[in-house]
Amino acid sequence: MVLETHKQMGLRRFKNSSPRADPVIVKAPVLPPHEVRSNPRDLEALATIWRWEGVVRRLLPRVLASGQIDARFQAIFDVRSSVPVLRGYEAYARFPAAPRIPAGLWFSTAERVGLSEGLSLAAGRVALANLDRLPTTAVLFVNTSPGVATNLASGLTESQAARVVFDIAGYAFDRAGTVEALEFVRGCGVGVSFDDGALADDSLDRVAASEGVLDFVKIDALNTTASTLEMSRRLSDWCHRRGIFLVAKRAEGMTELEQLREAGIDWAQGHILSRPTHL
Repeated sequence: MVLETHKQMGLRRFKNSSPRADPVIVKAPVLPPHEVRSNPRDLEALATIWRWEGVVRRLLPRVLASGQIDARFQAIFDVRSSVPVLRGYEAYARFPAAPRIPAGLWFSTAERVGLSEGLSLAAGRVALANLDRLPTTAVLFVNTSPGVATNLASGLTESQAARVVFDIAGYAFDRAGTVEALEFVRGCGVGVSFDDGALADDSLDRVAASEGVLDFVKIDALNTTASTLEMSRRLSDWCHRRGIFLVAKRAEGMTELEQLREAGIDWAQGHILSRPTHL
């Protein structure tokens, strides 16, 4: 049986409005920014990364076979008013077998050795296993690929699917078959997020090309300059006319958060609001 897509049904899973359920009001603690990462041109740092990659290559088969993957969850808040309101969480994979190695290096190494799909699927299942432990009014963002998203979506019940959003990296939307895969995902009742990273001059064009399958657009808010804030306003106007939420990642300071709110950001996540933690 072919599932109807949201476009065919003439509706969108997530409207740009507050959920019917009572919101959970959370006072955001003021937390310091995370540590600044090493200069990627530093040869000593690169040598360290190469050593880490060697460790990951040795550990990956064992991790996939044993399921030794942990998850952390960072809260996401509606920041359209002066009091942040909890709306969801983003899941982050962690690897107890080598906890000091950054998670991003695990996934990039897995892609180089042909284990990317397997690792993404395993991490996604760990994240989704915690869904029932979250507040019922909160949605869960899970980072994955379009192909793995179809696999994960097929295993969700209707009520679970309504609380899940798959975070898809912006570059994946340029690949053949992505839109078709995400139409299937949305037909299962799961939301889709376009994770665009840092804003660029062509960000709006890239998002617009995938308009039909989007419920959320995520942007990296680490550097709030006059030009990026102006691009945020343009993107916000475009998203709001289509009922799509605009979410800012890596919000690190109160001044920055105020600027993002004025630029039209709907939801935000970052260390100024909440750090990733165990449930």
